[in-house]
Amino acid sequence: MRSVNWVVCVALPLVVSCGDTLAPSDVAGDYTLVGQDGRNLPQLLSATLTCDVFLTGGSLALSGAPSAFILLLNGNMDCSRGGGPIQPMGWSYSGTFTLEGRRIEFTSPQVGGGAVSFSGEVLFNNAINVLITDPTLSASGYVRANFQRQ
Repeated sequence: MRSVNWVVCVALPLVVSCGDTLAPSDVAGDYTLVGQDGRNLPQLLSATLTCDVFLTGGSLALSGAPSAFILLLNGNMDCSRGGGPIQPMGWSYSGTFTLEGRRIEFTSPQVGGGAVSFSGEVLFNNAINVLITDPTLSASGYVRANFQRQ
């Protein structure tokens, strides 16, 4: 029994610490937007008296060297309630990312200066949850995007 306890005491910290240390190459790949704030798509982002904006899909591509990303979100602006059309729309972010443990930080330079920064968490099931903070994206000013590796 002592040998089993010794193995558990030695091996458990190694497994936990190995799982928390990630390199950009560990997360590199293509991810699909599967939900927003834990709910299936489409999701309402904003609404006016005549139009609704919905998030309908998206993707996240991460490269390991250099640590770069492209995040694309797809949506629809549905103005049929006010007699208008339903039009596709989208949002695009690209830039670099850093990892600290399982926390992932994104920085996307913007045209005209400045940058949009947002963060997320790399999960154990090949998924990444990202809190995208951008006032032009939704009425709340943020979207909690759930991505799954393809």
